[in-house]
Amino acid sequence: MTRIVHVALALLVAALVAFAARDAHAHASRTAYLDVTELGEGEAVASLRADPHAPIALSSPDCSVDAIPGAARSQSITLLRLRCARGLAGATLEASGMIGSDVVIARVAFQRGDAHGAVLTARSPRLVVPTSGSGPSIFTHYVRLGIEHVLSGIDHILFLLALVWQTHAAARGALRAWAATLARAATGFTVAHTATLTATTLGWIHVPPDLAETMIAVSLVLVALDVGRATTSSRLGIVMPFGLVHGLGFAGALAEARLPEHAVAIGLLGFNVGVELGQLCFLALAVAAIAVFLRSRPVQARAAVFAAYAIGATGAYLVIARSTFFR
Repeated sequence: MTRIVHVALALLVAALVAFAARDAHAHASRTAYLDVTELGEGEAVASLRADPHAPIALSSPDCSVDAIPGAARSQSITLLRLRCARGLAGATLEASGMIGSDVVIARVAFQRGDAHGAVLTARSPRLVVPTSGSGPSIFTHYVRLGIEHVLSGIDHILFLLALVWQTHAAARGALRAWAATLARAATGFTVAHTATLTATTLGWIHVPPDLAETMIAVSLVLVALDVGRATTSSRLGIVMPFGLVHGLGFAGALAEARLPEHAVAIGLLGFNVGVELGQLCFLALAVAAIAVFLRSRPVQARAAVFAAYAIGATGAYLVIARSTFFR
């Protein structure tokens, strides 16, 4: 009962913070969309759709970038012509002017029919247009996207952290039992989110992105209630339903990056592999950190309580921030 009361207070505090900060939150992260279409050898047209108040612009050290004369321009869409002396393939494109958590979803469509997707951020604003659309290059690209998505998503990271602490409590700190329990739970999570990621990407199911993101945040609140409890109940009964929900979030990220039309299976497989590699890297680091730096049982117990509050409060904030009721 005490834990439930404490979590309820954390939810209330998070709700007040989210409500007070909802206007600032709406401007804290901006997403822009860049579509580049190759017209011929060395020529392409680009459409940049961005917040009219954002200073995001397209530039390139390898191509001239000019506004198209006479083209209709709205407040949020800019049409540009690219002329690349050495061809579009291999050229570097840069989205300048991004700040903080700004994101540009980029897509390059080649005249030969294939396409290439990328996600640009303030830390990584450059896109090098691939010179080849071969299977290995596409696979490698989407593996990297999958790793980046997992390690940059606070909701997925916190869920994995909760999983680490849940299995630690279930194994009562015994390293071998902990590793075995975590491996089973991680496998269940993988199977579940792979199923919904694949089904959503292939168009078999559809869940509105806003609803999916809100459900992921709810999963954090619920999983926080179980952090640190030494229960013998099956982790799969908790993990797999939440894994299905997180798969919807992965599918949303992949939809924004866009799969190449001529290599959907390769891109989907690469993204799945990247998600798993990112997940395994984080789990391994978290387990190692707890095993090495938090050896004392009392310290582990206090750390688990802190993790429960942090995960629950962050999840509550995200529920409110992502809910259309508060927008």
